Amino acid sequence: MKYFPLFLLVFFSYACKDSSVQSDKIEKEAVVVNKPTRLDSLEKISFKMFQKNPVRSISFYNEMANIYSRQDKKDKAANTHFNISKIYTQYTTDVKRASHHGHMSLGLWEQLKDTMQMANLFNYCGYLSAMEGNVDFGMLQLNKAEQLFIGLESYEGKALTYFNMARVFLVEGENEKAEQFFKLSKKYWTENFNADRVFELNNFAVKIYKQLNSATEVQKVVNENNQILKKQAISPILEAAFKELTS
Repeated sequence: MKYFPLFLLVFFSYACKDSSVQSDKIEKEAVVVNKPTRLDSLEKISFKMFQKNPVRSISFYNEMANIYSRQDKKDKAANTHFNISKIYTQYTTDVKRASHHGHMSLGLWEQLKDTMQMANLFNYCGYLSAMEGNVDFGMLQLNKAEQLFIGLESYEGKALTYFNMARVFLVEGENEKAEQFFKLSKKYWTENFNADRVFELNNFAVKIYKQLNSATEVQKVVNENNQILKKQAISPILEAAFKELTS
């Protein structure tokens, strides 16, 4: 029978003990890492709540945005503020809150120097600023968006900006300018066909041509939308708006 020297037995004893401690430590760390956080829960709750009641989800998204800000996750905070703004825009009439969160998102993208996101948010916030009553400032933002999109060679971005410019001009009663920028936007979306975009633009055109007392043009875009509906599904929000315009 072989006997191990005492110092070797002591060494093996400590080595086994140390290995056991390290194993316990790793397991505990794994538990901590895998343990759901408040933010994980909020992300799930916010999404589920949005599906049931978009407006009620705002408070949860607000808390998410605050946590992201404390963690200095500017990109995620920016996206969350944008989501909040879109909820206010699509499901409420609270333009001021929509604009507030839109501009919060814009400010964060400016800090991150993300040119594409800045262009998108200048476009989005420009329209909201105008709807708040700050028309001159809103048009400055829209012009800034156009210049950024030109620099980025984003024709899609330009088309989206022209549509928002058309919307602002219509609100201001400048119907001819509204028609001009509507046509610029529609030209792009017709050539690069996107059913929802064309349908939305045609909805807008109904308003323009009613203001211009052009029944022929109204009927033309109405017929075009009816043809689109026969061929494919359209966003329920856009379809509902179309029915309201033509009822």
